[in-house]
Amino acid sequence: MLLDRGSINNRQIFYCDIGNDFNEIESFPSKNWLLFVIADQDQLGRLYSFAEKCLDRGVLYICGAGEACSEIDDAFDFAIVDGKLASLNRDLTQDDFRDSPMTTWHDDFDEGFWFSVTTAYHEEQLIDKVIVANLTEKNYEFRIKELVDKIHAGWLPSD
Repeated sequence: MLLDRGSINNRQIFYCDIGNDFNEIESFPSKNWLLFVIADQDQLGRLYSFAEKCLDRGVLYICGAGEACSEIDDAFDFAIVDGKLASLNRDLTQDDFRDSPMTTWHDDFDEGFWFSVTTAYHEEQLIDKVIVANLTEKNYEFRIKELVDKIHAGWLPSD
């Protein structure tokens, strides 16, 4: 279930703990959204499948955070490339990825969240929703609410 955590810069922010069966993804938007994914090493085996399902929902931008932030980025990149290869009957070119989602990863959780809600953008479509998808066993709901409040109060990440 998506929990409304407020908004920043006209982006509605939702939080969701993701179960093992990924049923929660059905409640994700189908357009104009950014995904802030939280995962640790225990979820590595699930990341690619999760990526495929989110890409099928039309995610525009993916930001990875948590212990497995780099692996989140890789899983989405591999799923994007595999999806293109499956849909084309030829070698890929750079132009084939023009409409693909952007992926980033963030060692600093707070900075990554700030980037997701204030700076990340898509060149052709307006991002108006941020889905915080937590794949870990730890609950990040309070931390997200706390970050939303800090950003509203003017907090900026350090250089």
